Amino acid sequence: MLLKTNNLKYTISNCQLLVLVGVLFLVNLVGAQEIIEEEVEVAANNEVVDDTFKPHKIDGIAGVVGDYIVLDSDITKEREQLTQSGANLRGVTDCELFGSMLERKLLAHHAIQDSLEVSDAEVRQRVDATIDQFLQQQGINGSMEKLVEFYKKDSERSLREELFEIIKAENLANKMQAKIVEEVEITPDEVREFFNKIPEDQKPIFNTELKVAEILVEPKVPQEARQEAIDKLKEFKRDVEENGASFRTKAVLYSEDDVSARNGEQIG
Repeated sequence: MLLKTNNLKYTISNCQLLVLVGVLFLVNLVGAQEIIEEEVEVAANNEVVDDTFKPHKIDGIAGVVGDYIVLDSDITKEREQLTQSGANLRGVTDCELFGSMLERKLLAHHAIQDSLEVSDAEVRQRVDATIDQFLQQQGINGSMEKLVEFYKKDSERSLREELFEIIKAENLANKMQAKIVEEVEITPDEVREFFNKIPEDQKPIFNTELKVAEILVEPKVPQEARQEAIDKLKEFKRDVEENGASFRTKAVLYSEDDVSARNGEQIG
């Protein structure tokens, strides 16, 4: 257990180191911006004739991990999507959200380096399920046009392509994370120690478990009661055969079977 724990710590440390290196690398890229410059008419004396069209920022690169690029707008989209899915992001800053996104991109990047694969068919199924979930959101009301407009896409195809890449990266990150911890074994003592460190007001509440048992008693029927039932049945039989009484009526009046009594003892 000690050896495996050390191995886990070493692996996690490597991941943390890679995150640190990646973040340091990103510092030089934070200022990189995608700029669209418009042509400006210039007079002969090099004075600007019309400065209506000025260069403006379209989007900014927040970070790069391998082949994955995180834009400023991606952080806003991440917050919107998590909020739409019911996540509580109160107190979560954009910086913390950005760090979580970098961590997932880093795991996905190393999954590719380790030749881990995810099925395209599985990803497409999740894309379909995600879009169906988005269509049920308030304000969308099942309209694909409104959904495409909400996410600022040109078409349904471009929306599906972006979701495909996002979900594929997420699946790769999950596989890489599972690979990191697949050989980790946790003992009951470690679980108990971890649980005891949780403050009392933050410990989860578990439902009370109850065990329910049924006591079944089969009473012994005395011979007198048995003979009384037999005599009663013979009386019914004689009344039907000799006096033409209705067996159906007898069943409705005297049968203790509530279901078949209503049908004159006919059970189908």
